[in-house]
Amino acid sequence: MAVRRRLHELFAPLIHAAARRGEDDHPPCYADSLLALRVPNEGDRPLTDAEIVSLCSEFLNAGTDTTVTLVEWIMAELANNPDVQAKVATNMIILIYFSASMYVQSWKFRSTRRKPKLTLLRYKVKSEKQIE
Repeated sequence: MAVRRRLHELFAPLIHAAARRGEDDHPPCYADSLLALRVPNEGDRPLTDAEIVSLCSEFLNAGTDTTVTLVEWIMAELANNPDVQAKVATNMIILIYFSASMYVQSWKFRSTRRKPKLTLLRYKVKSEKQIE
């Protein structure tokens, strides 16, 4: 119950702020759609705060749950297949080296980009009359 109360303390003010915002020029958000939702089986009543908080919590948890599950399965497959794990490690080393070398090259380019302007200022260019 402490988790449920904490979720209510967190989400309820945000939901009520969305309700107070009204119909200004903002596009509708998830809270707006939940506030507009009606339960047809129970006399077309609006959702309660507890129901809206529960739906918001499920919405946010669903996104993180799928990501965590995906990473879990990837790690399990890598642990079960050492040859694939070696390929991934090799590719990661190549990727890290390539990224680092591209970073160094970009800094070299940035540092040398200004040098031609400075070297032209150091030397006086002779006019055509001085050359003849």
